[in-house]
Amino acid sequence: MPTPKPSGPNVERFDSWPLYKEEFGLVVSRRHPLAGFGSLPICDLAGHRLIARGHCENGPEIAEKLAEKAVAAHSAGDVASDQDMIALIDANLAIGILPQTVRVGDGLAKLALSDLAVTRTVTLYTVSGRARAPAATGLIRLLRAYDYASPIERDQGALASA
Repeated sequence: MPTPKPSGPNVERFDSWPLYKEEFGLVVSRRHPLAGFGSLPICDLAGHRLIARGHCENGPEIAEKLAEKAVAAHSAGDVASDQDMIALIDANLAIGILPQTVRVGDGLAKLALSDLAVTRTVTLYTVSGRARAPAATGLIRLLRAYDYASPIERDQGALASA
């Protein structure tokens, strides 16, 4: 389950391993007027109802990039989960910015935002020095050994060709 980066006085109690980096992109309903574009500048989002991910660590950075282009980051409100956002976008009630690896249905289109340039690093965190069950140790090893480059490149290709 994705969790925010540990912080506070006990941050040294965690081990961390960066797994992969990914970009953010625009997700729209295939019925939305923007769905026909493969890539857009941020300014093209002005006037569209945009949902924000209230739980996103990169939310403030994304909001700043949007504000630089006079686009309201929360014009359609905030959502508490990606599933809620996807459901609202699928109903063509709004558009949203999501990490590229978020899976969306066939009724949605992923578009690149040419001037967004926001990435996140997905990192595995564990508690330092704690004995782990063999299954947990195996999972950690699998997650660290997996080559995330191919799936990420496939998603980037899908964004570029959309």
